[in-house]
Amino acid sequence: VRAADFTVAAPVGRAGVVRMCAPPVGEPPLPVPLCLRHARCEGNPSVLEEILKAALERGDVYRTGSGWTRKSLVEIRLPETVVDSILLRVERLTKAQADVLRTASVLGRSFEYPLLRALCGGEVEDELAALAQQQLIEEEPGGHGRHRFRHALTQEAIYGSLATSKRQRIHGEAAMALKGERTAPAVDIAHHLLRANLQDEALPILMRAADSAYGARAY
Repeated sequence: VRAADFTVAAPVGRAGVVRMCAPPVGEPPLPVPLCLRHARCEGNPSVLEEILKAALERGDVYRTGSGWTRKSLVEIRLPETVVDSILLRVERLTKAQADVLRTASVLGRSFEYPLLRALCGGEVEDELAALAQQQLIEEEPGGHGRHRFRHALTQEAIYGSLATSKRQRIHGEAAMALKGERTAPAVDIAHHLLRANLQDEALPILMRAADSAYGARAY
């Protein structure tokens, strides 16, 4: 089933994903959780079609004796067609706006304004307003000042386009900034330290995070 068989205005639901992943009669189904369950295509039929095509061409999804199987989700990259279309939008931004967006991508799908401001070295309200107007960023409903990327794919593509050294540097700076906050969750600090390739510094904080989880019975 092709993306053209769906209306682009509305996201594809679970039933639609099943139809798009449906094999010929008598063939085993493709592993549907590849996209929808993990919010990679967000119900966009065209993106889903591109992801499936690229996954098959690269061997991310492949046949075995008992049917279809796939690589782990972290190994499945976005198709170049999807990445290129997203990065083209970034290239049309001003340098200041693009820098803020790239920094935000390191913080994840959702992020706090004070942390972004600290990493960018000053106020970035105007840049965030412009990015919201471009429908790249939005305020998180009920998030008390938190912002988020409108689409997870946008954050993933921009983050993946950054050089490893730049990603690690920003992750390290984010960890240092969070260490200065009394209420910053230990798991968030550890996440950035690990992404910054600072495992030795992350270890004691990971232990603190584990103790907090145990105390909250979040096994």
